[in-house]
Amino acid sequence: MYSNEVRGVAVACFSATIFCGPFMGPFIGGFITNSYLGWRWTAYIPALMGFSACILAFFFQRESYGPVILVEKAANLRRLTRNWGIHAKQDEVEVDLGELLKKNLSRPIRILFTEPIILLVTIYLSFIYGLLYLNLTAYGLVFGQVYGWAPGVNGLPYFGLIIGVFIGFLSILATQPGYVKKLKANNNVPVPEWRLPLTMVGGIVFACGLFWFGWGGYKASTPWIVPTLAGVFLGFGIYVVFLCCLNYIIDAYLMFAASAIAANTIMRSLCGAIFPLFAYYMFEGIGIQWGMTLLGCLATMFIPMPFVFYFYGKKIRAKSKFAPAPDIQQDKRRDEEARMGGDAGLNGGSPDGQAAASGSSQSEETEKARKEEIGFRFLMSTWHRLSSGIGHCVYGPSLGSFGDASESQFRLRGPPRASKPQKRAIPIAGQHGTAQQSSRSSSARLAIFWRNQTAIKTMGLFRTTFAIAGYGSLATAASWLLMTRQCTMRDIPRSDYLFNHTLYARYNPNNAPVTQDICVRQVPLKKIRPELLEGREDGRLVDAFCQGVWGGVGYAYQRRFLEKKYRGPETAGQLWDRKDLSMSRYQVGTQITDHFEVVSRTPSSIIVRCGDSPRKMEVRESDGLFEMVVEVKEREGIAEFGLKSVFYNGLAMPGPDKDGKMPPEPMGPWVQWLHGQYDKLLMETSLRGKVLR
Repeated sequence: MYSNEVRGVAVACFSATIFCGPFMGPFIGGFITNSYLGWRWTAYIPALMGFSACILAFFFQRESYGPVILVEKAANLRRLTRNWGIHAKQDEVEVDLGELLKKNLSRPIRILFTEPIILLVTIYLSFIYGLLYLNLTAYGLVFGQVYGWAPGVNGLPYFGLIIGVFIGFLSILATQPGYVKKLKANNNVPVPEWRLPLTMVGGIVFACGLFWFGWGGYKASTPWIVPTLAGVFLGFGIYVVFLCCLNYIIDAYLMFAASAIAANTIMRSLCGAIFPLFAYYMFEGIGIQWGMTLLGCLATMFIPMPFVFYFYGKKIRAKSKFAPAPDIQQDKRRDEEARMGGDAGLNGGSPDGQAAASGSSQSEETEKARKEEIGFRFLMSTWHRLSSGIGHCVYGPSLGSFGDASESQFRLRGPPRASKPQKRAIPIAGQHGTAQQSSRSSSARLAIFWRNQTAIKTMGLFRTTFAIAGYGSLATAASWLLMTRQCTMRDIPRSDYLFNHTLYARYNPNNAPVTQDICVRQVPLKKIRPELLEGREDGRLVDAFCQGVWGGVGYAYQRRFLEKKYRGPETAGQLWDRKDLSMSRYQVGTQITDHFEVVSRTPSSIIVRCGDSPRKMEVRESDGLFEMVVEVKEREGIAEFGLKSVFYNGLAMPGPDKDGKMPPEPMGPWVQWLHGQYDKLLMETSLRGKVLR
């Protein structure tokens, strides 16, 4: 997409956003968590941004891969002209899915372990990328534990890293004019080693930043500005090394850059996932200063690498099976022309003729390499379009000119009425669609063409399926957010009366860890049924709320599941039918679907015991309290409805076990999040079905 002159700046802008995102996330997330929004909005906001980006890309991002564009253009022209001989060059490439998987998925691995440049650069970038995410742990320990700063505030020192990235970006821009000047002087043939000087500087600065941060932030007596300024060195080093090495791979491997970067991405993504797993234990075990010293020593070992590639990279690339090395070929041509000199005329040709012949040889080699890579790009392009979220959007192609017909004729007048289709295959105008003589027979080419058409239709079916699934998921998520937008999930404070209730002390005698939350929904009084407000002193409002919870649509699936599993003669006295659940007054002792039992009731609150069968009266392993509460605030003109949940293991022993581990909470984070969404569903279906007008 980008020429040699501007590719560096384009990758620089891309990389700056990649690095600034993780550096900005901690302090933004910390402030959001401490605000009234709560920690869940740290997930909601990125989700909304991701959906927005996906929608914008779906409607406005166009296909950029040339052969795929020409295939679509050829298909449109076939429909418009009814000339089924029109084809693009990509249609002549035989696509064998098995061969693509066997050959092209193994290519990144072969490049990784057979190319010294890719192997060493990948190891270095994987180390850099792992430290990027390891810093999220290191900064939290230094500024959260050592300096004792609160969440949000302890993320502000990340601005040092962001400033370092910004300085690195300006350095790239400052060196760009000199790079373009050398590129033009070299006939627009890039030399990959020109990308490495900044890497040399960045590697040294990065190692210094690691030592500085470790020994400047391991004790609270050191001013906070000292480890913060170390982040400038770290940010500059991470950004410059990553960016320049990435550009070096692209310039060195050109048409195989996709495979080379794929191998690099696999390795550095693994390191980015693994490094944070051991970071905390490393810093806790040997200390922050020695942990960063260890990492600094490893970074120092990589400092000579860009120097070696700068001086010997050309020789290494000359022996490579994958690096095309156009700069080396150009040097060979120049040496040959200089050696031949004035003898060129005696040998039956001029230097220009020799250069043209050499250029023709280079063109043949490049064309051969392009054909080998074209299958991989086609596979990756198809996979990207299938996995991008909501399929592929078909845009109206720019038809350009075709014969004597213009684009306006195609769009306004429709296809010409030809009595007989032309027998001759007409190629698409453009460098990828130029007609060439082929040794294949017409029948073989036609068979390949229709085989590819079948593959394209199959892929179209997959794209349609993914598009429907994507649209359905997007519509479901949007509907859910719209329906539950007024529900708020909060944590129950330890001072809440539910924790001081005799029921809590009776059923959780060892005071085991709990999983708790409350779903709150405020409703204007004018929207509530008048008869419920008039009888709220008698408990009619909380009765209607409770009836809506158990008899509403939100509980219907769980009710049917429990009914199939537990309903029988021994549970005949419990509430099972939706009609009974919607009319009960829920007095103390009422048992609901062999899973809940009313244990307390007031005019504004109903508490049920949950977690297991009410037939088990003793302390249980799976236990909890679930409260439906209503508070009318006449001065504010609202009624506040709440669903409180407290879950615990009543049989858990108090304190740590023999290994020093505290008993875990009953629910993990994801289960708790899903339970919160379930509470929102119960809240909305209850209010809409029984309480609201």
